[in-house]
Amino acid sequence: MVKSVHESRFVAGRVTAPDAELFAIRVAITAALRQLDCEHIVVFTDHFASARQSVDPSVHSGQGHSLAVCCALAPWLEESPDRKIEFVQVFSQLQWDFHQAAHDYCRDLPPVRGRNFETSLDSLRKDATDHARDSWINMFQDPKYRGSNFLMLQKLDGTPIQPSYINGGAWLPLFKHSTTSTARMNWLDAATAPPTLGVANIFWNGATNESTTLRTTFASQCI
Repeated sequence: MVKSVHESRFVAGRVTAPDAELFAIRVAITAALRQLDCEHIVVFTDHFASARQSVDPSVHSGQGHSLAVCCALAPWLEESPDRKIEFVQVFSQLQWDFHQAAHDYCRDLPPVRGRNFETSLDSLRKDATDHARDSWINMFQDPKYRGSNFLMLQKLDGTPIQPSYINGGAWLPLFKHSTTSTARMNWLDAATAPPTLGVANIFWNGATNESTTLRTTFASQCI
């Protein structure tokens, strides 16, 4: 029998969505461990990468949450070989009732205003990346800076395609990982090197989403 044993929601601070999910997984696991006679924990999440990070003590954004999870689980698992924890990926677009209810509960948390919010490494990295991208877009509007060797790509409505690091960039994902097509497109776009030369592609390591409040769902099962 599955039942809700704990409900809580917190402001996560200036963090990315994966950071917020990692925070929520920490809250879920520590809440489950406080239940008497808990032998089996099941955590439902729509961001499985955060689930993996929750039990990874290595250096990464939100490492403090992972260390807290590992420290809490280690003695609990050592007490009995029958104890286990499972992570189940739930696709949010399916709107599973149990998962959606927890999701809506978190989203109902009103926005919190103030200063000096907690932040995360990925959030700072994303801010720096966005600032660099916006500065580059502004500078690229100047013909003297842009020069005459770049192909100005346009959308179907005629507006210029703006640089983006999300999901591989503005046009790179369209080539389906074809090295040849990517090299030719870089040559066409830059018009500075023949297609026989190697072309370096720059990928910015930035997060794709951000969240100022905790947006997550979890459930625990105690047997």
